[in-house]
Amino acid sequence: MQELIIITDLGRLRVFTFRPRGDDPREKDHLLEQSSKTFEGVGEPLREKVEDQGGQFGRAGVAGAEGGMSSGEEHNLESELERQALQRVVDAVAEAVEAAGSPGWLLVAPQAILKRLTEALPPAARKALADTISADLTKVPVAKLEARFLK
Repeated sequence: MQELIIITDLGRLRVFTFRPRGDDPREKDHLLEQSSKTFEGVGEPLREKVEDQGGQFGRAGVAGAEGGMSSGEEHNLESELERQALQRVVDAVAEAVEAAGSPGWLLVAPQAILKRLTEALPPAARKALADTISADLTKVPVAKLEARFLK
């Protein structure tokens, strides 16, 4: 069992530590949620993030000829917003690993971002990374996480 478990997606990060059972036979191993962080603006419709809608611009044509209208382009706006969200997660993960003293840790993230997330981690955090699990567990209650990870 890893000492530190970080569960994340682009909108939320949860940090857990493992607490082993004590001398009392009635005690059990537990996961303690150390922190939870929500990242603003993730998952909102694009129209709520920009100030206006895509514009319409007149197309240049031959003088005197009627021209059509062209729609404005987003120029990879969605991919840039996702890249920024991923970087916020990477920074928060690196901070949590460093604050815990860089123990061996487990990263749980959706398959869509897991590879990019691990590749973007700083070398120290990546070196301490013991394992990854591809799953979106950010909204799963602690009791169900304990059932999954403390077998």
